[in-house]
Amino acid sequence: MEVSTVKYSPDVDAWEYLKIINRVLLAVTKSNSFGFGIHNLKQFGHQLRMFAARNSTVKNFYCFSGDINNCFPAIEHDFLTKCLNEMIPNNGPFIYAKYWVTLNNGKSFYKPTVGYKTLADAKMNLEKTCKIVTDSSRDMKRITKTELLETIQRYAMKNVFKFENKIYRCHRGVPQGSALSTLLCKIYLAQMEKKLFFNLSNIQNGYELFGDKALFLRYVDDYLLFSIDKTLAEDIIQKLVQDSKNYSMKLNEEKTVMTSNLSHLKNSQTSLSKCRFIEAAERINW
Repeated sequence: MEVSTVKYSPDVDAWEYLKIINRVLLAVTKSNSFGFGIHNLKQFGHQLRMFAARNSTVKNFYCFSGDINNCFPAIEHDFLTKCLNEMIPNNGPFIYAKYWVTLNNGKSFYKPTVGYKTLADAKMNLEKTCKIVTDSSRDMKRITKTELLETIQRYAMKNVFKFENKIYRCHRGVPQGSALSTLLCKIYLAQMEKKLFFNLSNIQNGYELFGDKALFLRYVDDYLLFSIDKTLAEDIIQKLVQDSKNYSMKLNEEKTVMTSNLSHLKNSQTSLSKCRFIEAAERINW
């Protein structure tokens, strides 16, 4: 069985090239919805404060916390490849480069950027956030959509493995520990959520979907739900637990925590017999 080789510039090693690939992939997919995903604790805190402010008079909340069991090894290559092919634009090549910039705080350094087709486009993206962008650039790379996909498949998806002198192809799993793998996981789960919750509509986020009734968030593969509506909370949990199995995702029962006002779900079709229930005043670790 043949594995296609990766074409990368000889002046960078594989690890540095993967960092470039990760930055390019992040740049070209940023206009796509990342589902219920949040990027950092600052974003989480902002959304939580906004939800609390909109429901300041509510005293009874339905809460849920859980994570996907062995998420990275369960990622299906075919679905991930299809998602990437749909998300990555065809109007390449994509231009990666580093420009000497000065930030508003006075610090100066070479900052990486990505643009479409020309260096000018890449530079223009930096000018949106930097105080000064000079014409001094380095490490410029042109990366086509084909090369981007081939590199991801070669390095982030274990195409083949050898056992007892036989070659086997892997259809699932991305290795943990790299920024690229984490980004691929976020993309995979976001596209799964789009099909499960957004019904392929143009709705881009949870607020447009649930309004003030619920706050549903994900950080990489960890989920957190606050809801003032019991039926809505049940629907979200059941859909996440049951329908995510169609994408090889399964919730870790032993790490799942819900408030006691949802304890009736323990014996339902959600298959969460091992989850833990707490009183509303207790802390949910996330």
